Amino acid sequence: MLKNYNKFVRSISFIVDLILLILSFLISHYIRLGDLYLNESYIILLLLSILCWILISYYLGTYKNTIKFILKNEIFSVIKLVVLFFTFISIIAFFFKSAAYSRLMILGFSIIQLFLVSLSRVAINSIIRNHIKADGRKKVIILGAGRVGQAIFEELNSHPEYGYKIIGFLDDRPANPKPSKNIIGGLSKLESILTEKDIYELFIALPLDLGKDLNSIVKTAEYFGVKTRIIPDFHKIFPYKLKLEKIGSLSALSFRDIPLEDITNRLVKRLFDIIFSSLVLILGSPLLVLIAILVKISSKGPIFFIQERTGYNQKTFLCYKFRTMKVTSKEVSDSQQATEDDPRKTKIGDFLRNTNLDELPQFFNVLKGDMSVVGPRPHMLHHTEEFRNKVDGYMTRHFVKPGITGWAQVNGWRGPTDTQEKIEKRVEYDLWYIENWCFWLDVKIIFMTVFSRQSKLNAF
Repeated sequence: MLKNYNKFVRSISFIVDLILLILSFLISHYIRLGDLYLNESYIILLLLSILCWILISYYLGTYKNTIKFILKNEIFSVIKLVVLFFTFISIIAFFFKSAAYSRLMILGFSIIQLFLVSLSRVAINSIIRNHIKADGRKKVIILGAGRVGQAIFEELNSHPEYGYKIIGFLDDRPANPKPSKNIIGGLSKLESILTEKDIYELFIALPLDLGKDLNSIVKTAEYFGVKTRIIPDFHKIFPYKLKLEKIGSLSALSFRDIPLEDITNRLVKRLFDIIFSSLVLILGSPLLVLIAILVKISSKGPIFFIQERTGYNQKTFLCYKFRTMKVTSKEVSDSQQATEDDPRKTKIGDFLRNTNLDELPQFFNVLKGDMSVVGPRPHMLHHTEEFRNKVDGYMTRHFVKPGITGWAQVNGWRGPTDTQEKIEKRVEYDLWYIENWCFWLDVKIIFMTVFSRQSKLNAF
C-alpha cells in the first residue's frame, strides 16, 4: 500500500545487511584466526558470500517493496535467509578444498551474521515507531463502511508503522455491525469534516457504480489539498486474484497472478525438478528394476503403461506409468478411470497404486520437461474435454506443467473424479497452488506426499 515507505525501509535494510555481512566475516576471521588480514582465498570467499547473500535474498524476496515490515516476520525471514546462506557457503567452501577454509570460522560467520542482522531489524523497527511518534500520525477518513472499507480499517489500524490515524467512516448505506461505532456521518459531511479537521488522506471504498459521486468526491478533496486513494471492490465483479501489470506505458489487470510466469521462478523450479528427479532415478534404480520384473511376471503385457495426457499450455504428451492393470483396448483405457474394486487391476498393480510406486516412471517425464515433480495432475484427453464444460476455470490448470504429485492430491482429492464435487474440489486446490506457488510450497507438498495420510486417500 505504501510503496515509497516500504521501498525506503527495504533499501536501508539491504545496505545495512551487506555492511553487517562484511563486519561478521571480519569478526569471525579475527576470533578464529587471530587477525584481520584476509589472504586471497578469504577475499574470494567474502566476495562469493556477498554474491550468495544477494542471490538468495532476491529469490526469497527478502527486500521486496511490497512486504510489510512486521518485526516477528522479519526475524523469521532473517533466520530462513541465514540458514540457506550458511548451507550454500558451506558447499562453496567444500568444493574449494585447496583453500583450506576454517569450518568453525564459516559457522561463526553465519551465527554472528544472524545475530547482527536480527538486531538491526529490532533497531529499524524501533526507529520507525519513534519516528511516527515524533512526526505525528496522519489523519485519514475512509469513505465506505462495507467489506473493502473494513479491510482498509483493519490494515491501517493493525499497523501503526504506516503512520496513519483513522478518524472514522463516512457512508450513506446501512452500516456493517463491525465498524458501526466508527461511522461519523454520511457523505454529505465530507466537506465540513475536511474544513474542520486536518485530514491528510481519503481512502475511497465505495461501489464502482457511484462514478459521478466519485468524481465529485475527488474534486472536493483536491480543493482542500487532501490526497485520495480509490480501492475498488473488484472481487464483487471478478472473483479472481488480480494483478496489476505494466505493458510498456499501459496498465493492465491480469485475472490470475501466476508466480511461475516469472522466468526466475521457472528456472528455480526446473533446476529443482532436474536435480530431484535425477536423484530419485539414480538412487531408486534397483527398486525400478525390481518393480519392472514384478510387473512383467504378474500378467501378460508391457512393463509400462503409456497414455496421452493434457499438459502445459494444453499440449499433449505421453505420460509413463508402471502397468497396474491387465491389457485392455485403447478405447477402454483412455476413457475409464480405475475404481476401488476394479477387476482389471493385477495383484502387484493394487500394491503399486496404494504406495504410489506406479508413478515412478513419471520422473522420466520430468527430466524430459513434460512434467514437474509438483503440479496439477495430468488428465486423460477424454476427461479434459469433459471437465472443461463442467467446471469454471478448469483449463487454467494447464497454465503450469502437470505434476507427479500436487496440492489437491495431498489434501485428499486424488483418485476418480466421478462426481461434480470431486472435480470441482480438485480444480479449486489446483488453482490455489498455481496462484500461491513458491519453492517452499513444493517442498511441503513432497513431504506431505510421503508422510501424510491425506495423500493416500482414494489411492486405487
